[in-house]
Amino acid sequence: MGTEAPPGPGRQGGRSIWTYLKLGTAVLVAAIVAVLMLGSTQPNTVPAAPDATSTPVGIVTPIVAPLTPTVAATALTSMLPPDAYVPGHLYYVKGRAIYSLHHTEAPAFVTTGSEPALSPDGTHLAFILFSKNYQDLWLLDLKTHALTKLVDDAPRNPVNVSTAYTAAMPAWTDDGQSVVFSWSYPGAPLAGTANFDRLGFSITRCAVTTPCAEGNAIKLTTPAFESGGDYDAAPRPGDPTTLVYSKYQYETARDSTSRALAFLEALNLSTGALTPLTPLLDNISQPTWSPDGKTLVFLKTSDDQKQTSIWEMDFHAPGDPTDYSKAHLLVPGNSFAADPVFSPDGKDLAFLQTSSDSRLHLYISQIHLGKHPGVDHIQMVQRAGVVDGDRLVWAH
Repeated sequence: MGTEAPPGPGRQGGRSIWTYLKLGTAVLVAAIVAVLMLGSTQPNTVPAAPDATSTPVGIVTPIVAPLTPTVAATALTSMLPPDAYVPGHLYYVKGRAIYSLHHTEAPAFVTTGSEPALSPDGTHLAFILFSKNYQDLWLLDLKTHALTKLVDDAPRNPVNVSTAYTAAMPAWTDDGQSVVFSWSYPGAPLAGTANFDRLGFSITRCAVTTPCAEGNAIKLTTPAFESGGDYDAAPRPGDPTTLVYSKYQYETARDSTSRALAFLEALNLSTGALTPLTPLLDNISQPTWSPDGKTLVFLKTSDDQKQTSIWEMDFHAPGDPTDYSKAHLLVPGNSFAADPVFSPDGKDLAFLQTSSDSRLHLYISQIHLGKHPGVDHIQMVQRAGVVDGDRLVWAH
């Protein structure tokens, strides 16, 4: 519904298009691309997905898990040692494939793809599938395993790859009728011309009832030129008028280097009004809502780009910049923490963090909000192994 470092503009190669779209943006790409793109070199108990790591040729279709468990998966479950208990169903990405965790069961392969987003009723998964030179947006019915390609980004001119588009980082609207995502169409406008920079992504909305293309997509934001664009669309639960996202702008950072930095911005979908929520130089991205829509959890990248940490702050509609001054640290970087997500009941927080092996692993913790926010009882979910730096999704 998750890069840049752990999240940010798309992820390519193992995690969508981060590497080639972020243009060195501050959400860690430069600092942790090696961490995010490496798979585990050690044996682990995660079931292997069908081969989806080679460069796709021609049209690519997701490979979906069978409706019934395989014998191999059943045998694997009995081999697992005791591990962290996962309430509900927690989705994560490993090797450009999406898996789910439930209670103490072994990881279950769901589909090839990345950047998952779950519909509010828990019946459908939106996700991104990487193809050579572009990325498509797909929907998966979790009950029937039926697939629907919502956004086809293949080159409009088959002999000219520059006519392809790229979709990234989908999220569902609260009514489940639409998906909002980052899209390279039309791109960032080039001042004084009728041309666009296709590396500038707009937040875009499409209804899920029909295939989406240029003619029926609704552009919600206009990206800054040469910034990488707008990402991490996060519709507020229970509030159809508010959407928060990460906006990137090319700026001189505190270390005197010029690069794309991110800040959180609230968009009023009724009036179009924009409210900056965080300072640009603090490099804030990856907004994630608590289930009640009263709290935002987000990622903060250090000035030297060598750490990311997870913070929380209250949100007062339509957006109050002073809320950021009262933000609290939840998870220090050590070196990188990213992709936070709440459990459906708001009692737990899952996130990715580098461990002693300098690779990303999945963790869950209890979270406490209110006057003294914090997390405790932090556990690594060992059976997930080394994971991609990609979005997490938590369902009932």
